[in-house]
Order: sequence, then structure tokens, then C-alpha cells
Amino acid sequence: SNQKDILKLQEKANEIKHNLDKKELSFEILKAYNSAVVAKDFTQALEKAKVAITQISKSADAFHKEGLITKIDVNEAKVYELNINSQLIESSNNFELALAYLRFLSSDDSISDVQTLENITFEIPQENLLYNQALENRDEVKIQNIQVSSTKKNIEIANSAYYPSVYSHLEYGFNDNKLTLDDEKDYYMALIGVNLTLFDNTRDIEKQKSKIEYAKASLNNEKLKDAIKLELQKTILNLQTKEKILLEKVEAKNLAADVLEQSKLLYQNHLISMTTLLQQEANFRKNEALLIQARYEKSLALASLNLVLGKNIKEGKN
Repeated sequence: SNQKDILKLQEKANEIKHNLDKKELSFEILKAYNSAVVAKDFTQALEKAKVAITQISKSADAFHKEGLITKIDVNEAKVYELNINSQLIESSNNFELALAYLRFLSSDDSISDVQTLENITFEIPQENLLYNQALENRDEVKIQNIQVSSTKKNIEIANSAYYPSVYSHLEYGFNDNKLTLDDEKDYYMALIGVNLTLFDNTRDIEKQKSKIEYAKASLNNEKLKDAIKLELQKTILNLQTKEKILLEKVEAKNLAADVLEQSKLLYQNHLISMTTLLQQEANFRKNEALLIQARYEKSLALASLNLVLGKNIKEGKN
């Protein structure tokens, strides 16, 4: 009976392990999808940059023809435009690679584009409630509980060696060596007995080994709970940090955009050089890239918290 129970527990553990693998794969697919979105956003940002720098380059040509600026300004704009083109080619290639990886993970060859970032949305209660959710939902805890139950069953199996065992024997045959149909020469013999082992030192060893395995499983269960608590705390702090950074990056990009627009006006009025203008253009593109990255990292922080809570990524996608 105990051995049957252990087999059932093993089957349940395999089911839970399969479910855990699916959750982890869902997280990797979400990560790959959002990486493709980031690659697309970078590409689109560079396409806008190319349009903007082309306009600057045309303005430089016009100013040069009027004798308002030197050829150096024109060449600076051309060099910057060529660099933007190179970055755009590289970014487009990265986007295609990201799509290929997404198709590989999802086994969906029809994927040819992505839209916006997918974020896991859920209300975040107090940390102790989150911890209780994690203990209830985490597949690792369920597997470890099964391990504890299995090792406990092994102790009961080891104890069975101390119990007497009942056995029976039934025999039928003939009284002589000649084949006959005479019923008087048939015989039956039945035996029922009890077997009790009085001296067997290996029984104590097996029992002690089972007790040790049970103690180890119970200890590992407690260690796992502590590890989940620490993991949850780190994930919450990481999410809070990413949210604060995102707010800073939004403000930084907006300020950089204002500085760039002012710099364009100053350059048109010949108050700053082409070098200064291009520096402000590069600064704006840098802050735009950092904002894209910050949004991506926040989406991963949300997904990581959802995974730490033992939830399926598909349940909370938005």
C-alpha cells in the first residue's frame, strides 16, 4: 500500500514538474517577445533619427550655398547621417534575429511582426500576502512536499520488516508414478504459516536511512520556503527600482527633446556650431534608447514577480 502511494506521488511530481517547465517556457517566450518589441522600437527610433538628420543635412547644404557656414559643417552632418544609416542596418538585423528566436521558442513560423510590450498586470498586496500566495502556488514547494511525503512512506516501509508476514502453500499431486483417473490416489496439501524475523541488523540500518532521508527532505522544505521569501523580497525591490528608473527616463527624454528643439533654432540663427547641434541630437537618441530599455526592464520585472508567485505568465498578460 505504501509503495503504491509512493508511485502515485511520483506521478504527481512529474505532472507538477511538467507544469513548472511550461511556466518557465512561457516566461522565456514573453522575454523573447518583448526583446523583439525593443528591437523594433530601436529601429523605428533610428528611422526617425534618419529623417531628422537628413533635414539638418539639407539645411547645412542650403546655408553653405549662401556662404553662411563652412564645408566642415556640411561634412559633419554627412558623417553623422552615414553613422545613423549603419546603426539602422544593424538594428534592423537585430529585429529579424529577435523574431527568429521568438519563432523558435514559440514553434510558430507565422510570426513576422510584434506590437507593443506585453506587461503582466496585477495588484500587489502586502508582502506577507504575496509570500502566502507564493507558497501556495509555487510548483517547487509542491514537489518538495511530495518528497517529504515519499520519504515518510519509506519509513513505514522500513518498519514493515519488523512485522510478521503471513504466507500460504497449496499442492496437488498423485500417490504413485502412474497416470490414473482414480480419485483415491489424488492428494492435496495446504499450509498456512507466519514468518517472523527475530534477528536482522540490516533492518535497523534501512530504517535509520529512511529517517535521515525524511529529515533531509523536511529540512530542504524549510530552506526552500526561506529561499522563496528572499527571492520574493529581491523581486519586489527590483520592480520598485525599475518603476522609479522608468519615471526618471521619461523625464530625461522629454528634457532632451526640448534641448534638441532649442538647439535647432539656435543653429538656424548661427548661434551654435554643427558639432553642438549633433551632440544634442546624439544625446536625445541616447535618452530615447534608455527609455525604451527602461520600459523593457520594467516589463521583465513584472513578469519575474509573477513567476516568483508561481503563476502562469499567460494568466496576466496585457
